[in-house]
Amino acid sequence: MTVRRSHSNSAVVSPHWRATETGHDVLAAGGNALDAALATNAMLWACYPHMCGLGGDIWILYFDAATSRVHCLNGSGGAPRSATPEEYARRGHTRVPVKGPLSLAVPGAAAGWDDGSRRFGSIPVADLLRPAAKAARDGVEITPKLAGWMAKDRELLTGDPGLATVFTEAGEPLPAGATFRQPALAATLDRLADAGFADFYRGELGEALARGTAEAGGLLTADDLKAHASLWVQPVTTRFDGVQVVTTPPNSQGVTALEMLNLLCLLEGGRAAPGSARQLNAFLEARRLAYIDRNRYLGDPAHVTVPVDMLSSLDHARRVADDASVLTAGSSKPLEGDTVYLGAVDRCGNACSVIQSIYHPFGSGFVPAGTGVLMANRGAYFSLDKEHPNVIAPGKRPVHTLMASMALKDNRPWLVFGTMGGEGQPQTNVQVLLRVLAGASPAEAVAAPRVLSGQLFPGDADDQLHVEEHFGADVIAELRRLGHKVKLVPAHDEMMGHAHAILIDGDRVQAGADPRSDGAAPEPG
Repeated sequence: MTVRRSHSNSAVVSPHWRATETGHDVLAAGGNALDAALATNAMLWACYPHMCGLGGDIWILYFDAATSRVHCLNGSGGAPRSATPEEYARRGHTRVPVKGPLSLAVPGAAAGWDDGSRRFGSIPVADLLRPAAKAARDGVEITPKLAGWMAKDRELLTGDPGLATVFTEAGEPLPAGATFRQPALAATLDRLADAGFADFYRGELGEALARGTAEAGGLLTADDLKAHASLWVQPVTTRFDGVQVVTTPPNSQGVTALEMLNLLCLLEGGRAAPGSARQLNAFLEARRLAYIDRNRYLGDPAHVTVPVDMLSSLDHARRVADDASVLTAGSSKPLEGDTVYLGAVDRCGNACSVIQSIYHPFGSGFVPAGTGVLMANRGAYFSLDKEHPNVIAPGKRPVHTLMASMALKDNRPWLVFGTMGGEGQPQTNVQVLLRVLAGASPAEAVAAPRVLSGQLFPGDADDQLHVEEHFGADVIAELRRLGHKVKLVPAHDEMMGHAHAILIDGDRVQAGADPRSDGAAPEPG
């Protein structure tokens, strides 16, 4: 796959070619990696609204070449102040609703944008927002992949006036090839370009979001928005195969991938050839053990103790591997989750790894009237079990499936990578990293066949193993012989996630966008 670069030593990757080109334009205009990433993200709001948006959350890893340091921004939002297990029980709920206004947490993306740009940006955010506002106003062509999600979520789209206006006509989703326009979102982006992101939380836009949510029966208030702040946090890291792997800390699940890597150093077959049945068998055991720890410990570290140093250590992996026979997997949530991963590297050596999400396809399915802001349903990830580390509580941030990653060599970025895919993100990230470490190019690594263990489709068991059919008959047969519950999926199935990666090898930069996404520009007709 060819990915156009503005300079031989810079690159941008994302799941939609038009957003990637927007990032390249920013690099060509002299912007840095953070500027390019934010502009790419904004264009994705216009092009890929089923997977990301202003009403969601964001996590940013930024390598600052001037200081050789990786910085991490936690742009996730907390639960409303009135969100308690008792309040949901009073309303007749035994779990947080998956869709609708009761599924909301405070959106953190707008504040994350503002804080990230103020600290590391070199171009005014207004200039980064204007191209996306124009695209939202003028319209974007519906790709076959977006059309598929629209058809799947027809009832959701027709059930909300804001979504129905954008995505349907005469009660039916628009088809592939049609143009969809988001004039309300365009007006909001122009407003933020003029007034600044503070308007999202403490201005007229924030009031409109809170008012619309209250009218729909939700818990999110203007005071919740005013109380929100991003967090600059310390990333988590481990050493693996000569590289320093860096990812986002709790309340992100990033540490799960680090534990998987540590376990692969110890388990029989863990360092075999990536994609071989022997290596996959060890990989799946590492996944099982690491997810047990994830489900046991992970929560908002401001509310519960999360032993991050322990979970990311090789010593802990050794203890877990030794006790593996007595550990049983706890139940995890379905793998579904809609997210965009994007990355950027500039010619000065700065690198940015970003993941941004509205959680499920089309988020909560709720757009506060007149705002054009599709709100995420990230609150639905909370538990109502008071003994669970991820139990909902006022102001508490939910566990995030989101994780952005980098790998460093000699304290410089070597690989910038990540994926969408909900619960499956640690699995996909580890597989991509292993492929590149084994010599694959980024394009080869993200296009290679993948496995995902978990509840990907209705009726799946928690340990269902989804295997893309282009692994080949021999590997698939051996996995079945080893006792795995194999379910074949088509090659490059979108449900297996969109992974993207940038490899920096000296002055040479290579980029790969997942063929499961719309990351590569379509061939001329």
